[in-house]
Amino acid sequence: MSLTEHYAVGDPVNIGHDQEITIRQLVGVILRITGKSPKVVFDATKPDGYPRRAADVAKLRMVTGGFVPETPLEEGITEMVDQFRASTHEG
Repeated sequence: MSLTEHYAVGDPVNIGHDQEITIRQLVGVILRITGKSPKVVFDATKPDGYPRRAADVAKLRMVTGGFVPETPLEEGITEMVDQFRASTHEG
């Protein structure tokens, strides 16, 4: 049986990883993978922002019996960028 047979439609589940990363680290990973080098400016005048992020996967674990993706962040971003480039012929 698939998950959709047991889970109500319209109740979103965050499919992510609970690995915490700073926004600065995430930007660095994305730039390294894409080979881009734009000027990055962190606006310290916005103190209510999110300096660190991690997905809340509690509901994911609950509805799947404990599943959380195991793909490391950098590997997942690399796959996503490669797929995007292939689909847009940016490669």
